[in-house]
Formats: sequence, structure tokens, C-alpha cells
Amino acid sequence: MINIVDQIQFIMKYLFRLAFAIILSTTVTASFAQESSDDIASLKGFINSMYSDYFSANKTGTLEEYTELFDPRFKGNDVEVDIQGEVSILQQDLASMLKTYKRLSSDKTAQVKYNLNQYRSAYVKGATGVAVFDVDFEITKNDEVISKGQQTISFILKKTRDSWKVTYMDRVYVQSEVYQGNCFCELFTQGDQFATFLTVPDGDEYITVNDRFELLESPQRRAIRRNGDEMYDWNKSNGDITLGSEKVGNARNTTTAINTILKYNNADRCQRVRTK
Repeated sequence: MINIVDQIQFIMKYLFRLAFAIILSTTVTASFAQESSDDIASLKGFINSMYSDYFSANKTGTLEEYTELFDPRFKGNDVEVDIQGEVSILQQDLASMLKTYKRLSSDKTAQVKYNLNQYRSAYVKGATGVAVFDVDFEITKNDEVISKGQQTISFILKKTRDSWKVTYMDRVYVQSEVYQGNCFCELFTQGDQFATFLTVPDGDEYITVNDRFELLESPQRRAIRRNGDEMYDWNKSNGDITLGSEKVGNARNTTTAINTILKYNNADRCQRVRTK
């Protein structure tokens, strides 16, 4: 298997080759004019404000304003290299970018904050700009950190009359560790039936995991059934929870028992499970 270092080098070479190829294909002049320091300052200013206005803790940009940052024909890729060195690529367009921004903006308990760290390079040739930069991210839920890391981002932009628009993006995240933090559970109860919505860190994003639980009790036995088929015995005497011969944990009440089972099933992501 190709190791992570080789994968990173391959991806970065791919990004620079792609950026150079697009510049060549979209510039119609016979020779490039000398790049202007003012143009580069303008390009960086646009990107800086993009992250401060739309992806910071004090973001102020609306969805309509966010839309104007992109060319209508925008395309991009999210590239993730996990801790085993496996690569996954998710294609993006303007609709998917807006959907993600709308979801993140409307979630009042979870936030993804970005901080532009450094520029690796920035060029302007004619009406085309290219920038490669590093961004630190942090995902919080109820003001507690559940994931963090760094992305390397490549933008290709076109100059407009008074600003810039992003036409292409490659966003690369290399997972250096599996971040374990607090996972937050929303628990809904109806008699002996329970539904849970668990917020779990997932690299540079977060996901919601849904489960169903049922409390089963007789004079001789007590158990919790997960998603209709997975049966956890819950000892009436000592509170031990077991799956087959394996001890999962210990609980004295139903909420703690469900949280214990959720932590067991998300042990690589959740250091603790807390109910809102």
C-alpha cells in the first residue's frame, strides 16, 4: 500500500499541475503580464475576508452573500486521507457548497470554525488567480471541542470588476490522528421506546448517528435492544451491561445505560457521551 507521505506528495503535485493547466487553458493573451503586487494583495484580501466573514467564530455573512463568492459553474473536490492511508474524494459544486453552509449556519449547537494559517503560494496572471493555503479547523458542540485539524486548500479564481470569484477548489485533509472527544446525544422517550441522535466527530466534519432502543424487562431478566436486533443484557443486581460474553459497561439508570451502549458502538470517536 502507498504510505501517507507518498499520497500527500501525489495529491499536492496533482493540485499544482491542475492549477497550472487551467491557467494555460483560460488565459487568451499570448504572454502573461507581470503579476501585480496589488493584485496579489487583492486576491489574499478576498480569501481572508471569506474566512473571517463566513467561517470564523464571529461570522457575519449571509447565504446570499456567500453565494456571490463563487462562479455559478464552480467545481471542486474534497480529498481526505484517513489514518490508514486510504483516499476518498467527494466532488463539489455550487449547490453542495451552499447546502453545507446552510446546514452549518442553521445549527445553533454545533459550529465549524476555520482559521487561515498561512499561504503556501499566491499568483495572479491576467484575470486568473491561484492560491494555495493552510486552514486550521475546529468543530465544537455546545462550546466543547469535538474535532480539530488542518486542511490544505487550492483555489482558482477569476477577477471581476471589483472583486474575485472562486471557480475551482481542491480541499485536502490528511488525518493525523483519530480525534476522540465528547459526543452529544439528544434522547427522545416514549414509554419503553427511545430514539437517539448522536453528534460524532468525523474528520473535518461531524455526522449525526441515529439509533433506536427498547427496554425489555421481566421478573428474571432485563435487556436493551438496539435497532431491532442487537440485544444487550442489563444485570438487575449489579447494573453490568453485556453483549454476549463481553462487558460493555455499567449503569444504574436507563439514560446512562443507553449512553454506555452508544459509547461502546462509537469508541473510536467518542471519549464520553453526554446527553443534552
